[in-house]
Amino acid sequence: MPLSARIGAAFLLFILSPISFAQAKTVVSVHPISPEEHAALLATYKSSSEGKIGGEGTALRLRYTTPTPLRSLIVKFATEQGFDPADLVGFTMPAASDGEVIVDLTGLPGWSPGTAQYLLSFYSSELEGAAQVTEVEIMKGSPMDTARAALSQFMQPEDFKVSSYHMLRGYRILGVPLILIIGIPGIILTGALFWRRKPVLALMILLIANLLYSTRVSADLLRFSAEHLGEWYAKGTYDQAGSMHEIATWVRRNLPSTSHIFVCHDSTDYYSKVLRMFAYPIRVTATPTIALPPTHVLITRKLSWSIEEGILSCGPLKVAAEERARFSDGSVLFALNIP
Repeated sequence: MPLSARIGAAFLLFILSPISFAQAKTVVSVHPISPEEHAALLATYKSSSEGKIGGEGTALRLRYTTPTPLRSLIVKFATEQGFDPADLVGFTMPAASDGEVIVDLTGLPGWSPGTAQYLLSFYSSELEGAAQVTEVEIMKGSPMDTARAALSQFMQPEDFKVSSYHMLRGYRILGVPLILIIGIPGIILTGALFWRRKPVLALMILLIANLLYSTRVSADLLRFSAEHLGEWYAKGTYDQAGSMHEIATWVRRNLPSTSHIFVCHDSTDYYSKVLRMFAYPIRVTATPTIALPPTHVLITRKLSWSIEEGILSCGPLKVAAEERARFSDGSVLFALNIP
């Protein structure tokens, strides 16, 4: 089987109850995975497996059996042993008794022609039944497929993340930064024009190149701003920060400045940092301590927590509490009943 790998037990062998489905063959596209979506997936799956495959091509063919949709993640190795977590993307394989999906590899960040290594991970919500990936094959594409991939990558929007405050990843075409594709020929051309004593034309070329690149960036900034404004006026939330501005305003108005809020979550400490900044001087932490116990708990981006008979269980805490406020993004603030 050329460029294929039989996965067997190394990839995905769950012992699930047999269910019959019609044969399926589907072309699927990958999509970016947010930190919250990744954390939710890792917190809810019941069976998982992963494996690595290498080869040259524009698409990935997987043959499999699964009684329920199978969440999958894929990332291209940037080095022999490592990859950038920001390059992680996902796709879903529908339920099928003998299914086949074709995954478009050109949609992966940093994809380029040539041999590459990919890490595949599969996550199932089932403990019983039969789910198995039996074949994985990297399919070669034509020169036209590569040309279409280059155009598609040029049109891919910049993936703005929290780190975008400090750094933008920029556009990559077939694995090469767009700024180099424009910049290197531009420098060579303008240098030649200066050498031939045509400085005005050289400066015009530099200006045009800069305007073209700025126009591409501005299109994404306009899209990004429109999404944020629409979300803010429709829901009162702001992108990854969610309702943190609303929460900060509420706690400043309703809690004494000596309050101490513990943020219980499944994500990074980004949310506690944002709330700490906007709710100052109220103390906000991501880790409760015995020396300075919290007076309140904010539950946000947390999948598993409960409040039963006045007892709140969230992360390391299990204390008597009462609900004080709920917010637009689903966050809940509790006051602890400290004896």
